[in-house]
Amino acid sequence: MTDHDLSTASFQDVLDKLGSRDPTPGGGSAAALAGAMGASLVRMLASVTKAHDEFADRGQLLEAIVDQAQETRDHLLAYAAKDAAAYDRVVEAQRLPRETEDEVAARTEAVQAALREATELPLRIMEECLQVIGLAKNVLDSGFHGAASDGAVGAVLARAGLQAASLTVKANLALIDDDDYAQISRTKLD
Repeated sequence: MTDHDLSTASFQDVLDKLGSRDPTPGGGSAAALAGAMGASLVRMLASVTKAHDEFADRGQLLEAIVDQAQETRDHLLAYAAKDAAAYDRVVEAQRLPRETEDEVAARTEAVQAALREATELPLRIMEECLQVIGLAKNVLDSGFHGAASDGAVGAVLARAGLQAASLTVKANLALIDDDDYAQISRTKLD
């Protein structure tokens, strides 16, 4: 397994990793990063708004948005790394031997467990992206209009992260044999 902590990597390094022939980090990590960028822009709009005296009456709300956007961004950065590591485990499980019946059974069980984990993480990414969209709506409704486009871009990036993570969930669910788990996950997805 490789180190997938993208939080301290340069932007160029992140792009190089995403564009390499390695399967990780991949789409789930990119979804989380899109959401994290969105959260950062929403945080920026709330911070800029808070700095203007005319919005002093909204100070507590704006401070709460700043704090929540930062926390959500941090979660999404962590999920970017965790998603990549989860997919690494899928690949590792797929490489297990399968020459005997016992090996086939063990491999199948390992692949299915890894796929469930690789499904849970993009579902969490989706939840965090929804959080960013809600924060964006709050700050756009009550924020400084001179920087509103930045907050709107934040919402668009979070929506892109949400949609991208949903694609990852759907791809993984197509490979999961546990119908009950797949149905529960599809309900969450909806």
